[in-house]
Amino acid sequence: MGLRKKLLAVTLGIAGIFSIAACSGNKESVIYYSYATGSARSAITQVADELGYLKEEGVTLKYVNIGFTEAFAALKKNSSELDILSTGFPQHLSAIARGDDLRIIAGTASEGGAIFTSTAKYDTFKDYNNYHNIKVGMKADEQAWIIGRQYLKENYPNLDLSTIEVKIYDTPLLAAQAAAKGEIDVAFISDGAMASYEANISGLKLVNWTGELVPNYVCCRETTTPKKIEEKRDAFVKLQKARIRAWEYIENIDNRDDVLTKVAHFTGQTKEFVNNYLFKTASKLSADPNKKGIIQYYNSAAEIGFFGDADLSKVHIENNIDTTIYKEALDQLIKANPNSEYLKGKLALYKEQNL
Repeated sequence: MGLRKKLLAVTLGIAGIFSIAACSGNKESVIYYSYATGSARSAITQVADELGYLKEEGVTLKYVNIGFTEAFAALKKNSSELDILSTGFPQHLSAIARGDDLRIIAGTASEGGAIFTSTAKYDTFKDYNNYHNIKVGMKADEQAWIIGRQYLKENYPNLDLSTIEVKIYDTPLLAAQAAAKGEIDVAFISDGAMASYEANISGLKLVNWTGELVPNYVCCRETTTPKKIEEKRDAFVKLQKARIRAWEYIENIDNRDDVLTKVAHFTGQTKEFVNNYLFKTASKLSADPNKKGIIQYYNSAAEIGFFGDADLSKVHIENNIDTTIYKEALDQLIKANPNSEYLKGKLALYKEQNL
């Protein structure tokens, strides 16, 4: 069955944050870019599209609604039907562990997980010293658990983590409901709807956002292949330039309402949904690749056997990360805008997280 493609037309041509416009003679660059219908996870790219930044930089995205299995199959054979997988992350690492020759090139979001327990057990489990001989629940591939477990290991060395029993649920919501009922002790959850969990699930209480424990831990990344980079590097740089510009627009609080309007328009969701998804959880939008964070996450996942029987002796995760595309985009923007304090800050962040 062929991949289903959905092309969304740019409807607004609003002047960019920077005084940059694509030269009229530039040839349009086309990128086939994954997008889950209705999802606000790729909000940086969505805002770049809605503001006209992609058009100004000379790039057009053709949005492909595709599942992870199809996406990795397409990337593995370097299909013309997909260039960049823009969401997910544990799945990307699993594909790399299986031997897929992939390259992580930029960020989509960071953080976003949470730890929940029941109201009755809150006083016990707000103290992480009590996380032994307990039952925890989550969906498969749960990032909050991988990050949370690593935090417990590093900060509570007296805990015997092998005594923790893990139960897998089909959805994050089911794990949260099980915690509220006391069927499990703690739920580790990464889900855009969880901002409303505590209010709408009787007896459920938030212990911590996982990002409060491990700030800026990696979540969704943009992933492609070496061949795609060879063929479309210039287009990928243009994409990252537009995304960095949109990132600045999003992070300016004065633009909040317009951001909500644009993401709601792109996704077909309500502004309330988008606000809850993007700004009422600990999830953060981030275009920076965060190479150090990827390596840390990979090592933590490998330690708990996340990759099953994959032969990890053949995997050197640092070789599957290409930060040069993002850096080239950032350098071009800085050259055009040398006095931008925002861009200087993103350069400092790049050096902190990637070098």
